[in-house]
Amino acid sequence: MKTVPYLKKKFLDFYYTLSIKNKISLSFIIVFSSLLILLVVFVYNISSAILINKAIESTLQNLRLVSEKFDIAFDNVENYAKAAKINNVVQNALTNTREEDELDKYSRIKDVRNSLDSIINPRFLIDSMILYDFNGNIYDSGKIQSLKYAFKPEYNSFRGNFITSGPNFWQDIHQSNFTESEATQKIITFTSGVINADSGLPVGVLETNVNEKYISKLYSNIVIGKSGKIFIINKKGQIVSNTDKRKIYSNISYDPYFKWALNNEGGKIFNIDDRQNLIISRHYDRLDWIILGIVPTEEITQDKYLLINQIAYIGLGFILAAVILIIFISKSITRPIIKLKKSMEYMGDGDLEVSVEVKTRDEVGALAEEFNRMLKKTSALMESVYFEQKRKREYELALLQSQINPHFLYNTLESICGLAVLNRTEDIISITDELAMFYRGVLSKGSKIVSLKEELNIIERYLKILQLRYGDQFDYTIAVDQRLYNFATIKLILQPIVENAIYHGLRNKKGKGHLEIRGCLEDNNSCIYVIDNGLGMRNEDIRRIFSDASYESVQKSFGVKSTDERIKLYFGPEYGINIESVYGEGTTVKIVLPAKEMWGGLE
Repeated sequence: MKTVPYLKKKFLDFYYTLSIKNKISLSFIIVFSSLLILLVVFVYNISSAILINKAIESTLQNLRLVSEKFDIAFDNVENYAKAAKINNVVQNALTNTREEDELDKYSRIKDVRNSLDSIINPRFLIDSMILYDFNGNIYDSGKIQSLKYAFKPEYNSFRGNFITSGPNFWQDIHQSNFTESEATQKIITFTSGVINADSGLPVGVLETNVNEKYISKLYSNIVIGKSGKIFIINKKGQIVSNTDKRKIYSNISYDPYFKWALNNEGGKIFNIDDRQNLIISRHYDRLDWIILGIVPTEEITQDKYLLINQIAYIGLGFILAAVILIIFISKSITRPIIKLKKSMEYMGDGDLEVSVEVKTRDEVGALAEEFNRMLKKTSALMESVYFEQKRKREYELALLQSQINPHFLYNTLESICGLAVLNRTEDIISITDELAMFYRGVLSKGSKIVSLKEELNIIERYLKILQLRYGDQFDYTIAVDQRLYNFATIKLILQPIVENAIYHGLRNKKGKGHLEIRGCLEDNNSCIYVIDNGLGMRNEDIRRIFSDASYESVQKSFGVKSTDERIKLYFGPEYGINIESVYGEGTTVKIVLPAKEMWGGLE
């Protein structure tokens, strides 16, 4: 499975190294070759389908012809049987009731035999006739070897039910051991009752036998493909007729196409002995037979290869002509591009005075003119933008630092003075110690990127100082997933948020306020929540914080917007600050940072 991506990568690597001229040539060759292959595949499939459908139609027509031949043959058999039954000699023999000696009986049997033989002798489709009366006498057409094997006592039962059903039916393929030949014969028998012409009562049963050899001759001259064949089966899957006599009585009910042929007429392809074969089926209801034609599909579709070869040769000729034309076209297209490329290389070496001379007025010419116009301005513009943005960011960071530190230091020192007046020595020691630890964390050896644990230590020092200043006006909790501790963050992103929450949310709240700092992993990001139950903000106040508002508004926001910009500047636009607030209930500030550890390249 890894082979395909590997080959794809190798091809793309090779393709990317080609010149535009070669890419154009290769692309056209691939396109034309693909179209040729698709055309060949399309013609292959279409021609195969057409040839197979034609073969099905042609073979079905032949099978219909076979059915018609069967009908004609079996109609003739029934007509000859009818002629035999109304023959005067036959009628007299079956209705004779007088006593006879052996000579008279022999003469009567001989007369019946001669009469039956005269009916079937010129009719080569009928193999033999056997006549039974209800007195146990048997007459034949002269081709019977042993009449004792031909006797069928069950015919006596026809006397009783002849009027309701009558023994007029075709018997499927079976063996006969009473014929003159040494081997048993495979015959099909038409059985019919004999009626007395005067009384209308049944007087006997006539069997008219047809040799299977005659049946197979009716379709043996029909050709389907080079090695295709036709044979007949019954509804049980038994072969009843085949030009190959060894296969008669063979059973195909387990072959894959039998069930389909049993219920369908038409053609369908089946895999037989690891070879695709077309099976054509037609039902012959008179004897409950199925006429089958089978032919290898390769014999039907072999003509398509000649057509495909012709298309391939013509297509290759077109591809060769197209390649020659493409080479000339690609050269005319890439020549000005090569000039433009060389000019860009000179510019890359520091020569900003170079220009491109292109005479064409197409898109490449327009590109060259635009390149010449912009070349002189590019370097100065890039440097101007770069230094301007750099100075702007440095100014904003310096401004933010100057807004936070002196303001906080002044207020803290003022609190220390107040505590000194009140002789609260222990509180002075605590607040001084926390202030020292706070600034030690703020300085952080000048590093702008710190771990989240260090940032939490800074903000905890900051909160302890504010608690000492404001007493019991608020309390706080910090609950951060320890997995976030070593993730990188910008220093002092929590301080402006916390200060804003206390000064504008909790300080003027009636009753004791609460500040909560939470941290967790969300969608592979490090998320810090600063939640207070203070006064809250209106939506317009939130919008004003993130807008380019007046200096007064910026002062009121305590650097929230600048902190958001710092996060986006360092980590990307998908990170930053989001504020949700309900006026009168409190505010939640969400800070989204990348979940990257300090040694991941951000320190």
